Order: sequence, then C-alpha cells, then structure tokens
Amino acid sequence: MKLNDVVRQAVLFTIIFAAAGYVVFNGPAGLVIGAVAGLLFPAIKRRLDKAARLRKFHAQLIDGIALLTSCLKAGLSFTQAIEVLVQEMPDPIAEEFGVVLKSLRIGVPLNEALEQLYRRVPCEELTLLFSSILVARETGGDLPYVLSRLIDTLRDRNRLKENISTYTIQGRIQGVIMGGIPLVFCYVVLQQDKHHFDIMFQSEVGRLLIVVAFVLQIAAIFFIIKCSEVKI
Repeated sequence: MKLNDVVRQAVLFTIIFAAAGYVVFNGPAGLVIGAVAGLLFPAIKRRLDKAARLRKFHAQLIDGIALLTSCLKAGLSFTQAIEVLVQEMPDPIAEEFGVVLKSLRIGVPLNEALEQLYRRVPCEELTLLFSSILVARETGGDLPYVLSRLIDTLRDRNRLKENISTYTIQGRIQGVIMGGIPLVFCYVVLQQDKHHFDIMFQSEVGRLLIVVAFVLQIAAIFFIIKCSEVKI
C-alpha cells in the first residue's frame, strides 16, 4: 500500500471514529478517544491482515513442498518446479514463490531470493526449507529425499502444535469468559434498571472510569491468552 493511501485512510478513520466518540460520550473526551482509535485502526487492520495471510501461507506450505518434491522426482529443475508451484497453487504461496521465480530469472542468487522471501513471510518452517535446499545443492545431496523427510518433520510439528493447542484451551476459554462476564452483567442490570449507568455517562470521571475498565479488561484477556501459548 502506498504512503498516500495509508495517510488518507488514517485521516478518514480518525474523523469517523472521532465523530462517533463525540456522539457516544457526548463530550470532548469521547472526541479524543475516538480520534486515537481511528488513528490506530488502519495499522491494526493491516497487522491483522498480514497475520491472516501468514497463517494461510503456513497452511499451504506443506502442500507446496510436496508439489516441489514431486516435480523434482519427475526430473524437473528446481526453477521449473517453482514455476509449476506458481501455476498450480493458490495465493498467497503462489504469489510469494512467483516473486522468487522472477528474482531467479533476472539472475538473483537462490540464497538471496529465498532470504527475501523469508523477510516478506517470516515463518520458521521456511528456515528449515531453505536450509534443506541450500545444503542439498552445496553437497550434491538427494534434494527430493531431503524434502520428503522435511514434509514428515513439518507434519509432526503441526500435530504437536495441535496437541498443545488442545491442552491449553482452558486458558483461552478463561479469557473469553472474562471478556463476556462484564457484558452479561451490564445486560442483566440494564434489564432491571435502564438508567442504572446514566451517572457514569453523564460525568467526565464516570466516562474516564469506563474507558479505564475497558482497557484493563482487554489487557487481562490478552495476558491470560498469552500465558496459555506455548511456542515450539
């Protein structure tokens, strides 16, 4: 995305969120809070989109390596195997390896093209793939065999990650419950008395406390979920 587009989006969302904050909180405090939220929203959205793209690339990687292995066993060169991958696989892996293919065609060394791919799509599995390819090419090893063993290794890693995810699901559920309890509490109270929280919205201190409570709630959920993560 171009810099002008980023600035334009930041300005647009800042105005929209600032206006919404002013209407919701009925004061300058809401205007400031909305402006800050609007300013941060485009960056947060880009980060989430990048994370989603990385997850999709990671999910496609084993199938991509399997396709490369099949092409190499059929007698194609490594560059030709990448070309087949670009033609047969969907994005984002086809797009990223398409950049690698263009780099190789204009004379960029393989190791440099692979390093550029890792900078665009940082993924631990790519490090294993690059090491296997470069070592096999330098030592004259059987690259299809090496890649076949790598596929088995990556599948074992994925199974281990799934098992760990199952064992740590309790922490993530606790985070979701903590996020839902205040909403349920507010709903129940408002069903009994619709004006129970009016004093909070009618004073600057009350609105400030609502914002602080919201931020602390999000921080607590994030902390619980992070404590439940186990990196392999």
